[in-house]
This record gives sequence, structure tokens and C-alpha cells, in this order.
Amino acid sequence: MLCVSAALPKATLTVEPNPVFPGETVTLTCSVGSDSIWNYQWYKDRNDNVVSQSDRHTITGDTLTISGSTVNEGPYWCQGNRESRPTSSSISDPVTITVNALPVASVSVSPQGLLYSGETVSLQCVIPDYTDWTYYWFRDNQHLPSQTSKAIDITIPITLTGQTGQYRCEGLRTDRPQRSQPSDDITISVTALPKATLTVKPNPVFPGETVTLMCSVGSGSIWNYQWYKDRNDNVVTQSVRHTITGDTLTISRAAESDQGQYWCEGNRVSRPTSSQPSDPVTLTVIGELLCCALLMLLTIYIESIMVCMSEFLVTVSSKIIGTHIYMLMLHGPCSTNCVTEDHHVGSGHFRKKCRVLRCIDNRELQPSKNPNVDINLTKTVILLYTTLQYCTLLYCAVLY
Repeated sequence: MLCVSAALPKATLTVEPNPVFPGETVTLTCSVGSDSIWNYQWYKDRNDNVVSQSDRHTITGDTLTISGSTVNEGPYWCQGNRESRPTSSSISDPVTITVNALPVASVSVSPQGLLYSGETVSLQCVIPDYTDWTYYWFRDNQHLPSQTSKAIDITIPITLTGQTGQYRCEGLRTDRPQRSQPSDDITISVTALPKATLTVKPNPVFPGETVTLMCSVGSGSIWNYQWYKDRNDNVVTQSVRHTITGDTLTISRAAESDQGQYWCEGNRVSRPTSSQPSDPVTLTVIGELLCCALLMLLTIYIESIMVCMSEFLVTVSSKIIGTHIYMLMLHGPCSTNCVTEDHHVGSGHFRKKCRVLRCIDNRELQPSKNPNVDINLTKTVILLYTTLQYCTLLYCAVLY
């Protein structure tokens, strides 16, 4: 009698998870549809390539655990063996483990382009395809534990220029994939704000004069200007004597109260929205008392010059001198050798007792023979001198 044998039971191979992400652990489970106890043999790539226990491969009963997968692996298949008949099963269908790449984080920067001192920069961590991330930020490879949100703001100090650091981010979450690849480093570089330049004309200034302060920023864009005096919180505004037009501050009828340090700053809508403040310029208003004193000194000096000029208008009224040529030593800035007598004879006419030197031998006449010398000032010189005196007195009277 002919007996026909039944087909061998077939092994079934399951893989969890599949696909897998780099670094995850994969579990392969082999089963044969029977209540009997089976031992399992594992194969990879070829029927004669048996998978054995190793650092990455752990075999426990019907399970093969593979840790740290980084690339596609397989195919894998399995087969059951036992002591009772049938002593083996059919080989399972092969299964290939697919390793998917982790999502890659990236950092976006706003605003884009040049970054300026004093601005606030927003960094946003973007991880595609998945949600529910917890974000981790790093600066110069140092973890920033206080920053866990998707976007962070960085305020750049006003005094800081150059490179301020390299930033990157990555994400973690509870579901698969549980992490992302870190982003590339983003370098934050800061450009110095353009600096305002202040010019003041005239400086120093006399009371009552008009002063023009002009502010400029080295750029072709249109700037609005803010003016300051002595303190950062003391903004110069439009007033009766202070006129602001574009880049110019005009101070009319300057007074001592206008004296002090001035500086300016540019502002505009487009970036950079402000400039560095200019270097301070000290406006000096010459005091009214000093001004009067200078005018009086100037009057005295001009008077001495006039007297000196009178040397060219000398007529000698003495017969003692004879036919020799003499030089009269007059007082004032020209000489201090004179003046024993000084009598006002009439309008524009002075009589002086002077020492007289004979020009041929530079010999001085004896005191008893010194002549009286008449010095005549022209009417023009007298008028100029008198007018200057009256103007000086009038100016000081107006000031006080």
C-alpha cells in the first residue's frame, strides 16, 4: 500500500518595525504553525550564511534582535527544527529590513541678509514631515537648556560686531522617528551700524550769532535725524530759536545757555533702522562779559596803534633842533621812552614833551633842550576811534 507524506509546516517571519530609522532596534520573530516546541535557525543573504550571536545580533528563542541598524539589511529568513517528526519546517519567505533616513533639521534666520548691532534675530528650527517635536538648541556646540521652542530670539548687543556664534538645532519626540538629524551650523555675523557725523559752524560762537549743526550718515538712503544735548534723554526739539530742517539744526541768537555737548543720530524705516550716534561736539558760546572785555581790550589796542601812527604826522615847534634830522620816541607799542608831559591842545591835536635822538650820531639832546612836539591826528582817525568807543559801550549795554 502506497503512503503519501504531508507537506512540511512552513516557518513565518515577521519584522518589527520595518521600515526602521537609523539607530533603532529591529525584532525578527519566527514561528511554525504547530504546538510543538521548535528551535530556530536564522539566515542572511544566503542559505549557507547562518546568523549567530554577536554584539548586534541577539538570539532568544524564536526572536532575533538587531540593534543599531544604519543601512538596509537582508534579506533575512528563518527555519524551524525539532527532535520529533517532522524534524524541520520549510524555510520562511525572505524579509528585507529597510532603513529610512532620519528627517533633517534646518535653521532659518530672520531677518535675512546683513545683521546689525542692536537688532533682534529670530532663529527657527524646521523639521519636515513630522510633528510634536521637542527642540534642542546649541551654540558653539554647547547645549542651551533654556531654549526648547521651535523659534528663539537673539538680541544682539549694540556694541557687538563680528561673529557672535554658531547655532544649530535638532528634535526629539516620543513617536517614531524619535529624533532628527541635527541641522547644519548657522553662523551669526554682525555688521556695525553706520555712524553719524556732526559738523558745527561757526564754533566758537559769539552771543547773538546763528549756529548751524549738520548731521550726516554715510549712506545714500534718506535718514531722519534726532538731536541731543548733554544727556541721552535730553532731545533737542523745535522751538523759537531752534529750527530743525532735514539734516540741519539751526540755533538763532545764540546764548550761553546753548553752550554744551551736542550729538545726533539717524533713523529710518528700512534696515538698519538707526545709526550709531555721532561723536559729541562741544559748542562754545563766548560769554557776554568776556566779549565786552575783549572789545574794550581791542579798543585800547587800536588806540595805541593810532598813537603809534601819529609818528608820521609829527611837526616840531622848536628852534633848538636846528637843521639836523631827529627821531621822536613816542609812547605806545612803538616805544616806552616818552612822555613827561601830555597836554590836549585842541581837537585832534596833542602836545607831548619827548626825548629826542639825533639820527646822525644817535645822541640824545640834553633834557633842558628837549623840544615840545605837536602831534596832529587826522579827523578820520579821531572819528574812527570815537565811534569804536561808543559802539563798545552800546554793545555791552544791550547785553546787560
